[in-house]
Amino acid sequence: MKKYEYIGCFLDREELFQKAAGIREKPLCNEKQKPHITFVYAPKSVPEELFGQTISIMVMGYGNDGHNEGLRVTLTSNHPTINEMIAQIPVPHITLAVSNDGQAVNTRYLCFSPVKQFSLVGYFGGHLQENTEQEDG
Repeated sequence: MKKYEYIGCFLDREELFQKAAGIREKPLCNEKQKPHITFVYAPKSVPEELFGQTISIMVMGYGNDGHNEGLRVTLTSNHPTINEMIAQIPVPHITLAVSNDGQAVNTRYLCFSPVKQFSLVGYFGGHLQENTEQEDG
């Protein structure tokens, strides 16, 4: 049985960083290689049948405290189960980068300033614990 570290919405890295380039201030050094929005960390059950479902992302804010750099987002899906999972996320966000002493888990605590909104498309999937491969349907 596959052991997932987390499930969530995965994005195209190049598109994300290209679209975010104009709003980043003093970008941090350790950019995330597999940007995502975590839905559930250490999930007890994983709806693999939903992997690959499209999720619409609207970027609403930007934050950078010198340790974490990220985007505040809203998410929508055409699938009711995914929307139920989205509704359970306290602060939907994408970690763009962290400093050498930053931890991605702390991005949710940033003070996000409003930005000119832009949209992205992501896909529901999971990150396997036993390796660094992303499962995305």
